[in-house]
Formats: sequence, C-alpha cells, structure tokens
Amino acid sequence: MDKPLILIVEDQLSLQEMLETVVERLLNASPARADRAAVVSEKVENLKPVLVIMDTAVPDAIRTIDQLKSNPSTRHVPIIAVNTRGWMTCSEALEAGFDACVGDGNIDRLEEVARQFLSSQRHD
Repeated sequence: MDKPLILIVEDQLSLQEMLETVVERLLNASPARADRAAVVSEKVENLKPVLVIMDTAVPDAIRTIDQLKSNPSTRHVPIIAVNTRGWMTCSEALEAGFDACVGDGNIDRLEEVARQFLSSQRHD
C-alpha cells in the first residue's frame, strides 16, 4: 500500500524541514511542500493529499482555507493549523475553518491529531 500524502504549508524553510521529518518519521507518510498559500488549492486538487498541515502565519492562510472548504473536490481534506508564531489562537484558527490546531512546537500533539485524521480516513 502506498504511503498517504500530506501537504505541508509553511513559508519558513527550517519549519518546513521539521514538519517534513514529522510526516516521514512519525506518521510514516509522504510529504509534499507549499511555501505560500497561493498554490495550495491547486496542489490539493492535483496531488490529492489526505491531510494538510498549515502554519496559521502563512499569508492568506484564511482565504486559502475558505477556498478549500468551499470547493466540493477539496472540502473533505482535513487541515491542521500549526500555530508557530502566535498570529492567532487555536480558538481563532478553528473559527476560521481549520479542522484542528496544534500549538507551537508540540510535536507529540501534532502526531496525535494527524494520526486521528489518518485513521478515520482509512475506515471511510
């Protein structure tokens, strides 16, 4: 069975690399990267990831969430907010349309939340 694909949306290279390591090593999934929100909708439609992990501080993150959630072909893809720079609280992220939120640097929590989404998709 192929590994699930997870799209990482992060504009800082060091955080991209850290999230990629989480995806590969802890979640046993294949990572794809986007460094700006403008390309996310297209990547989700073309690559068909099972999950998106997005930094809340990426410019236009909220507009991108709205685009993904209003598109019938992408609205089912869960989006986990990673609140790396504190630009919004997790409550604000959930109100904005993220499906879950993880605080800065909480790798264990990110792994736990991502695994919940991955396992629920395998049972659908």
